[in-house]
Amino acid sequence: KEILIQYFGEKKVDQDNTDFDLMVSKGLALYAHSLNTSIQAYDKSFGDVLSKEISIEISDFEGKETDRQLLFETNHAIPDSKTLIFQNSVDGQTIFPIKILQDGREFMYFEIDKLPPVKRGTCEVQLTFEIKADGMLHVYSEIIKPTNKSRYKHIF
Repeated sequence: KEILIQYFGEKKVDQDNTDFDLMVSKGLALYAHSLNTSIQAYDKSFGDVLSKEISIEISDFEGKETDRQLLFETNHAIPDSKTLIFQNSVDGQTIFPIKILQDGREFMYFEIDKLPPVKRGTCEVQLTFEIKADGMLHVYSEIIKPTNKSRYKHIF
């Protein structure tokens, strides 16, 4: 009852004459219908949520931790995506070691390699993290400075 009032607003819910069980049943029916059609009931997205937070840790090629960022919090609605840009942290860095973490534990590791060996801060890599409705994590990388080349697609 409280959740429905919070979601729809106190003025829109007649608390004395409303069958809350019926409201929940109708909401579930609309959700089930939206899963089987391209029409979204009431223009609301009834997507799923993440059960664990996902973060990223990027190190320089010497293995020193340089950057750790939260990508998606626990209970974050999916599907969704996030794009981040990273710069090389040392002169001559030719790889970006990347760890994907779930609730702070290493979930996946991969490297973006063959970066041009340039001065610190002059190579930029764009990473796009996309979580599909089925929960699959897609990671796209692109070297945007100095070469502007799409390089990888990783699916976890």
